[in-house]
Amino acid sequence: MYICIYLHIIRKCETKLARWKQKHVSFGGRVTLINAVLTALPIYFFSFFRVPNKVVDKLVNIQRRFLWGEGMEQRKIALVNWKIVCLPKDKGGLGIKDLRTFNIALLGKWRRELFQNHGEMWTRILISKCGG
Repeated sequence: MYICIYLHIIRKCETKLARWKQKHVSFGGRVTLINAVLTALPIYFFSFFRVPNKVVDKLVNIQRRFLWGEGMEQRKIALVNWKIVCLPKDKGGLGIKDLRTFNIALLGKWRRELFQNHGEMWTRILISKCGG
C-alpha cells in the first residue's frame, strides 16, 4: 500500500514538471517552484510515514534535474554540491529542503506532540490504534 502512495507522489511531481518549460523559467524561479511545489506535494505523507531511501533519492533526483535545467534526454553537470544547495540562504545555500532531514523533523514533531499531550483523546486513540 505504501509503495503505491510513494509511486503516486513521484508521478505527481513528474507530471508537474512536465507542464513547466524549464528553458522559460529563470534559475530563481526554478528554486521557488521546487520549494513551493515539489517539496510541498509530499509533506502530508512525510509527516506520518518514514519515507524509504529509494523514494527520497528519486524525489531528490527530480528536484536536481529540474534545478539544473536537465530534460529527460539530456544531462547537465551540477554546478554546486546538493548538500550546499540544501543549506539555508543565510549559510550560503539556496534554501531547498533536504527531504530526508525534513521527513525526520516532521516525524519528530508528531512524537513531541504525543509526549506533550499524552492524556488527550486524540493521543489515546492514536496509541490504541498504533500501539504504545
